[in-house]
Amino acid sequence: MYLLLEQYLLVLIQLPLNFIFNEMNLPKASLLTYGFNKRAIRSYEKVGFKVEGVLKENIYREGQYHDELIMSIFKEEWKSLSDDESVRI
Repeated sequence: MYLLLEQYLLVLIQLPLNFIFNEMNLPKASLLTYGFNKRAIRSYEKVGFKVEGVLKENIYREGQYHDELIMSIFKEEWKSLSDDESVRI
């Protein structure tokens, strides 16, 4: 069940990237995610996103400050990875 959910999440990440790179023809896609959201970070990395920066203690949640990560992927990186069967939608 977990594997199916993980594959579904990867497709949900790939679909907007396909639009961003193929329809909008942008050179780069970026996102922000919370440093404590390890599952999301792992999913983004599987698709090819890399951490470009950290906004230290940028959000306050449940009595603690947490980092936000800036993650990005370039079109050429995505194209080379999307040729790989393991990340194809």
